Amino acid sequence: MRVRTPGGTYEWELERGEGDLMLRAPDGRRWTAAGADWTAALLALREQLEPEGILLCCDGARRDVHSSGMVRDWSGGEDAYALRRGRRPDMRPLVDVFGPADCAAVGMAAALRRGWRTRSPPHWLGGR
Repeated sequence: MRVRTPGGTYEWELERGEGDLMLRAPDGRRWTAAGADWTAALLALREQLEPEGILLCCDGARRDVHSSGMVRDWSGGEDAYALRRGRRPDMRPLVDVFGPADCAAVGMAAALRRGWRTRSPPHWLGGR
């Protein structure tokens, strides 16, 4: 998994267990998280890392990716919508939340959470 730290961008080991995640840094530090599905586990992991200045550079952390309840149910939280302004979501732009992403495209978990609570997806998508 590509990560961005205050010291640079690196590849760290991400292990997926039975409903849990473990991220391992080369210096031996480890973080673990679990959730109701992979999206929830990934969010829990991000919320541990971000106060330390560590960002996960994966599709599930991108500012333009959002997972609906329906998609989470049938994919176990492994897939999410890649939203495009002015277009309604459909099945074609689904991405794997663990897929690699440009570090410049990811956002902080808390900021993304606030953003989704303060605007509805139709507004994000450019209207009805």
